[in-house]
Amino acid sequence: METVFFLEKTILINDDSDTSGAFRYEIYKTEFEGLVLAIAYSEKTVMAEGSEVTFWAKAGETTLTNRRDICGAIEACKAHYRQNYKK
Repeated sequence: METVFFLEKTILINDDSDTSGAFRYEIYKTEFEGLVLAIAYSEKTVMAEGSEVTFWAKAGETTLTNRRDICGAIEACKAHYRQNYKK
C-alpha cells in the first residue's frame, strides 16, 4: 500500500525580518497519521553558464510528534531551526 504525503503548510524562518537567507520548512501530513514530517530547505545560489541560478536545496528534516496540531508542528520547526541552523 502506498503512503501519500500532502503538503499542509510552508513557512520561512530567519533570525531577522528579511526573507533573504531564510530556511523554508514544508510540513507534510498523511491521510491516516496526521502531521508526520517537516523538511527544511536553504536557499543556494550557483553560477551556471555565466548566470546566477538560485534554488532551494534540502538541508534536513524532522519527525513531528504532535500529529494533530499545526501550531505544535510550527514550534517543532522553530526548535529544529534553532538547533541546526541559527547563526
